Amino acid sequence: MKSIRNNFIALLIIAIPIALTNFAHADPYIFWVNNNFDRTNYDADDNAIYEDDLDSIDIAKLPTYQQVPDCNYVNASGQRVIPCKRDLEDFARLWIAGVTPGLIAALPTNSTLTLSWGGVTGDPTIDLFAAATPGIDYQTNETIAAQQIDPVQCPYYGRISQTNSLQFTKSTWPTNQFIWCGVRYGYGALTLTIADGNGNTLVQTPVYIELVDIKQMYERWTLGDNPNAAPLTNAVIASDYIPPFAVPFRYTPPQDTNTPYILFVHGWNMRRDDKDHFAETAFKRLYWQGYQGRFGELRWPTGYGFGGTAWDVISDSRNFDSSESNAWASATGLLNKLTDLNAEYPGNVYLLAHSMGNVVTGEALHLAGTTQVVNTYVALQGAIAVHCYDPTTTTVSLGSFDSGTPNRYANYYTSDAPCYFNGVSGAGAYVNFFNTNDYALSRWLLDQKTKPDHGLTSYPGYQYSSSSGFYKILGASTNATFYLNFPTNTYEIFSFCDEARCYALGAQGGVAGAFAGNQIELDATPFNFDTRHLFHSIEFRVDYPQTWYFWNKLLFKMALKGE
Repeated sequence: MKSIRNNFIALLIIAIPIALTNFAHADPYIFWVNNNFDRTNYDADDNAIYEDDLDSIDIAKLPTYQQVPDCNYVNASGQRVIPCKRDLEDFARLWIAGVTPGLIAALPTNSTLTLSWGGVTGDPTIDLFAAATPGIDYQTNETIAAQQIDPVQCPYYGRISQTNSLQFTKSTWPTNQFIWCGVRYGYGALTLTIADGNGNTLVQTPVYIELVDIKQMYERWTLGDNPNAAPLTNAVIASDYIPPFAVPFRYTPPQDTNTPYILFVHGWNMRRDDKDHFAETAFKRLYWQGYQGRFGELRWPTGYGFGGTAWDVISDSRNFDSSESNAWASATGLLNKLTDLNAEYPGNVYLLAHSMGNVVTGEALHLAGTTQVVNTYVALQGAIAVHCYDPTTTTVSLGSFDSGTPNRYANYYTSDAPCYFNGVSGAGAYVNFFNTNDYALSRWLLDQKTKPDHGLTSYPGYQYSSSSGFYKILGASTNATFYLNFPTNTYEIFSFCDEARCYALGAQGGVAGAFAGNQIELDATPFNFDTRHLFHSIEFRVDYPQTWYFWNKLLFKMALKGE
């Protein structure tokens, strides 16, 4: 048996995710517990069902037996299965090298191969499934992802905890290739033990793993989440939605001066948990792209939960415009956080904003003046008037809805002045990911037609006249009037009064100024974003194989990865 033992010692390693590495005791592999709710969900705007990370409202609509995190998901027959392809981004690989058919055959009769935990802190627990293929193409290939969630092709082998090991014999040893997800928090040595029929250990090899809540892997900053309260001017660490034993996560100071930090800013109509869901999806998908830098989110107080359908800004334009007002007002808090981050990660701060989050980010970089606080700013489907950046882009007729307001986005704030964001230099590079067919941004344009917000259903009511300019009526009486002027009331005028006669930044290509030469058209090959509501935020929804190329291009445009 000496030769068999020596062969195993020489060849047996456990390999986890991308690099085939046997993690040392002092440097465990850290992975997140699979405790979200990746399921299929109905989208009313598209009248279609998509895979998504459900929020608390949609979770309550599930059958009772499925109102459990994905790590405990079972089908109607009570079988532990992977609920959908989207859930695969919560699974890592576990490869065992050296256990060849020849070595299995050479083992003594009644030998066993056991996977168990040793040296644990907490209760590290994982679920083990067969892998569809040897690589990580379950993360990038739609066909293989479908195979991976098929319980016939890729069965569930069981749960490994400190009280439950998985044991195989020579004849039942299934494969050297598994995928697994975290079930419970903890740290320990996942150990493969090969023993002979008498229980004598022939070889034993560990790999050290730490299982944590994903909110213990990235920073969550907030300027407040109450849409009826003014945003903070200095971001604070969010302390919600973390395990009872945990503290809000902060990175230790970077040891490498080249450590990148990506900060994500969400858009409109998101509850607190939705904001985290989008951030965590971005974190996971950047992880699977091989990004090894740091990541944070910046939450701001958007409105949410209005009565219309998901993007019906016409039925509740005041909600939308009030959120835009909060977005402009959140810029100071974002700039202060960017200034802090740039001091800690000099020249290595990257800014990623989605939809109305581009109001927050655009204004923060505007307030930065000539101080560059961001290496690269990427605007994703930006819900902000493109005339703020380039007044030469298409001028859109508002038809009978035109209230005659001056276009102060294109000329701020006199008729012969340059555009509002003229000459911005808060970021070293500006990148525009746009979709000319974006469903939500077509609704953004409709919202411009409702300005000024006259106050038919709520006050204050906003008005404009060529003689009086912009003003608001504070109540039903026209005697309670307050006049609005630039630059003092810029944010209020932009949010409630001034009609943008242009497309949104995220629906316009060929933008000059800061974005010149850095345009990525999402409605073209290979992205092929279309007119459905889904595609306004598809990069944060559906399954990763459908979006991996988007995230690859994103890192490429940030110069954090080669194509």
